[in-house]
Amino acid sequence: MFTYTNITKIANKLQPKLRSFELVFIILALLALSAKLSNIEIGTQLLVIFLSTLSIIYFLSGFITIDKIKENALLVFFNRFNAWGLSILTIGILFIINHYPSSLQMLYMGTLTSLVSIVFSFYAKNKSVGMEQFYRISFIRNLAYSFVGILTILFFKGIISL
Repeated sequence: MFTYTNITKIANKLQPKLRSFELVFIILALLALSAKLSNIEIGTQLLVIFLSTLSIIYFLSGFITIDKIKENALLVFFNRFNAWGLSILTIGILFIINHYPSSLQMLYMGTLTSLVSIVFSFYAKNKSVGMEQFYRISFIRNLAYSFVGILTILFFKGIISL
């Protein structure tokens, strides 16, 4: 049974490796995307697997217990908001690429969440001593994903094309 406590235990166990997993699955997703764009048949299946796994990684990262922010409920909320927003954005990108229903709505929600997280990371960086690197990485990750999300929306709407 997946309860809050069990998911937190899993996330805390995986926490030292999550950044490495994230980087590996981003690279694998990009390779799978290039395979899909090259009309290689297995590219779509690999893209679904890699982007779904990346989304799960972001979802789990929202449950990681960070000792330095545990006492501040607003910073705990930001960590979860940020992680789950990236998870939704990743699934939205996956849905757009594979032309699934409700893809644009998920992409809007995820991109908006990432943009709000960018603004909040400036606030949180000043409120928590010793967490500057965490919020710097969060800022860069959200900036990159927001950029991808906005480009995907513009491409889907036909405003830009390849």
